[in-house]
Amino acid sequence: MRNSQEGFTIIELLILIVVLAFFTALIVGILTLCMGNFWITEDGVLRKIQFRNPQAVQILDVERRVWDYSLVTVKNKDGTQTTYIVDANVLFNYRVKPF
Repeated sequence: MRNSQEGFTIIELLILIVVLAFFTALIVGILTLCMGNFWITEDGVLRKIQFRNPQAVQILDVERRVWDYSLVTVKNKDGTQTTYIVDANVLFNYRVKPF
């Protein structure tokens, strides 16, 4: 009489599910951190731009680019428009320079 065991035990399957869930959560977390320019806030960017250019009064357009620099167009007090390149990270640290 042979005692053949085929397949996996329930413990092995549970361990496999836990390991897969861990790696999935890790990958999703890393991808979320990489998308820094998605995290920009208009108030924070406007304050940073006003520090460089006190004439800026209002944000007119925000072109969010996840994997590249974002573009922000602001209205100045004299009615002109200026576009800035914004690079941000998940900690809301902004680097702003004119386009």
